[in-house]
Amino acid sequence: MMKQGPILSQCRINLFFIFLLLVPFQVRSQEASAVAVADKSTAKQTIFQHLSNDGVIKLNIKTDLRTLIRKKSEKEKQPASLTVTHPDGTIEDWKITVRARGNMRNDICYLPPLKIDFVKGHLEEKGLVRKFDDLKIVVECKAGTQYTNYLFKEYMAYKLYNMVSENSYRVQLAKIQIEDSEGKQKTMETYAFLIENDDEMAKRLGGELVETRLMSERVLHPESFDRMCLFQYLIGNTDWHVKNMHNLKIFKLEKYEKLVPIAYDFDYAGLVGTGYAVPHEKLPIASVRERFFLGPCRDKGQYDHHIEQIMAKKEEIMSFCRDFNLLDEKAKKPVISYMEEFFKILENPKKVKRQIVEHCNRHVKVG
Repeated sequence: MMKQGPILSQCRINLFFIFLLLVPFQVRSQEASAVAVADKSTAKQTIFQHLSNDGVIKLNIKTDLRTLIRKKSEKEKQPASLTVTHPDGTIEDWKITVRARGNMRNDICYLPPLKIDFVKGHLEEKGLVRKFDDLKIVVECKAGTQYTNYLFKEYMAYKLYNMVSENSYRVQLAKIQIEDSEGKQKTMETYAFLIENDDEMAKRLGGELVETRLMSERVLHPESFDRMCLFQYLIGNTDWHVKNMHNLKIFKLEKYEKLVPIAYDFDYAGLVGTGYAVPHEKLPIASVRERFFLGPCRDKGQYDHHIEQIMAKKEEIMSFCRDFNLLDEKAKKPVISYMEEFFKILENPKKVKRQIVEHCNRHVKVG
């Protein structure tokens, strides 16, 4: 039998991506329809909206803390209770389940990221939308000021994403006590932030979450993809990939014919600078603090309007970084200088050409 040559293999790859373009993606259309029926009143809030404010909310989670930590790799749900103290002093009690989540952080962190699920009927009793019944929580990886600052800086990355693009997850800062229901573990206290539910964000943006195992840049909305790539460059993040959707979620939005990628998980970003973050071994950078643009090659001028719009946000971005007072001054200075370095690049046409426009299609091949 004749061996398959590289041309035939490439043809098969191309045919696969054409197939990807032509075949409709599986989206949560039935779930979206259910939401539309259940939430006819625009006055109804989601649990995320109900908990959101401009400050730091106070939460108390009571559960079997020892089991949560010891069996974090199993990621099994366990019963818990949640007490919320609102800024006006109002206290609410919720029955929830909680479980560990995450991959890398589940392995290296003493307390892993969490996911909490509310009882749909309880949400409905409170006059809230029952559909969006779970929230992800990012907590301090380990004890110590250093890890508290990592948490704050990752929260800041999400807020910067909100400034750069509406296609981004909303977050809410919190201070959480995790109390052992068995009385065998010392109560843990941690800063944290809540992340908007996937389907809630999809509905807010007018679309649906796409569920597929493989993705191609060819089916992505070019402007949305380019804006996301520039944001990743802004925070110095190379820990993402389109093909296997590593640290990306894909959405089909009504306003675009093509699909929209939205990034999450920024603990490997240079802005955050966690002690455990290292760049991919195939990238020619020694530290995650080194910016390395991973966006696609585009026609001349195609990145210009994105750069102009981000430049228009410069003062808002810099003011946010300067005024974020929960971050101690020692940790804040590198954040400010890192952002100033980014805008110096955008203000220099030669650097934009060399480090962004001509520095394209550099992503590590996967699969």
